[in-house]
Amino acid sequence: MKLECKVSQLKPIYGKIITTADIIQTDSGLIITAAVGGAEVLKEVQTVIAVAENVVDIKPGDKVFIDVSKYARLKNNSMANKIKEEYVLLIPQLFCEDGQVLMLESRDVNLVITTNV
Repeated sequence: MKLECKVSQLKPIYGKIITTADIIQTDSGLIITAAVGGAEVLKEVQTVIAVAENVVDIKPGDKVFIDVSKYARLKNNSMANKIKEEYVLLIPQLFCEDGQVLMLESRDVNLVITTNV
């Protein structure tokens, strides 16, 4: 969804979180794409940008491990694809004037990665 606003203006509600939409790149700068359809591959670890007021234990700046399994859908509903198990991820993404972000549920976060141990 294309929005006419800046990422910093987004304020999620009802258990939602906004994270970066970082993609996997090689050291040479090449973007890794899925074999099916050539879509960019999102990293499983993203940085939180904003959280709804009712979200606990997650705050902006946290690195989080995302469970994307609930967003996986069969690419086509044919028997051949069911055998090969070709999936596409339908993760809610927002395209703002200054970047692309993910809009997730707080329950999609499996882990918060802490740096102060």
